[in-house]
Amino acid sequence: MTMTKSNAIPFRPLRRPTIPAPPRHLSDKSRRLWREIARAYVLEVHHLAHLQTALEALDRSEQARQTVEREGPYFTDKHGVTRPHPALTVQAACARIYQRAMRELNLDSPVSERK
Repeated sequence: MTMTKSNAIPFRPLRRPTIPAPPRHLSDKSRRLWREIARAYVLEVHHLAHLQTALEALDRSEQARQTVEREGPYFTDKHGVTRPHPALTVQAACARIYQRAMRELNLDSPVSERK
């Protein structure tokens, strides 16, 4: 069969899914990362929830890091005992949450290893 104008399949460019806007409460750095990831991958709603959790943890970890930088890694309690700053625990916990969420999204490995 010869293709004629009447039986040709109409060309329709593929529409790229709209990139969801990052949550407003994220830091500028995390919003940039959100956009970069959202442009590179097709994410479903549950992926976006994981991404939001990861980036919130990243922001919280950075806030804790800045607190430790400003106040020091140790403090002396009312009994004169030197103790680690509580923000160190927050920083470590948030780093683990970030790493776990990114691993769940399969964004912790090089592109060549992704399935």
